[in-house]
Amino acid sequence: MAYSMFFCKNFQISFGIPVRDIANWAHDVGAKVIVDAYQSVPHMTIDVHSLNVDFLVASSHKMCGPTGVGFLYGKIDLLSSMLPFLGGGEMISDVFLDHSTWAEPPSRFEAGTPAIGEATGLGAAIDYLSRIGMQTTHDYEVELGRYLYERLLSIPNIRIYGLAPSEKIKRAALCSFNIENIHATDLATFLDQ
Repeated sequence: MAYSMFFCKNFQISFGIPVRDIANWAHDVGAKVIVDAYQSVPHMTIDVHSLNVDFLVASSHKMCGPTGVGFLYGKIDLLSSMLPFLGGGEMISDVFLDHSTWAEPPSRFEAGTPAIGEATGLGAAIDYLSRIGMQTTHDYEVELGRYLYERLLSIPNIRIYGLAPSEKIKRAALCSFNIENIHATDLATFLDQ
């Protein structure tokens, strides 16, 4: 099965790019949409159904969880139509003398022994973030981003890149900047120490 894929990087969710519109446009021409949400998932609520994306991926270590594990969301009709690329484990539904049938997703893609400890850690990280509340996390980061921007403005000879945060301008809680007559590497070394 061949797919045309439109790939949305994670920053597009957090910077207000209309992922849902992009997904709809991509679907209009028969493309499938995968969103790289590695940076967005630990900072805000993501509703895959509202976005209308076909696939969404994220990593555990970006969510306060262990390394080496992540997750893939996929629309069930697409996952059901895909063949596994590895064999083993619980991915087979029935075995006959001349063929076998695949288990339903997600089992058909879980060849071999799963990373049980890492998956348990990912679950604990999701529980931790859920207890804090993704909207609470997002709101706090917006507050931090505004504070950072305002404090940077008080530094003489600074140039901040990008628009000022506001209700209409969505920014991640970070700022790219330079200070006149100070090389960026020197400044980074100074700030690091």
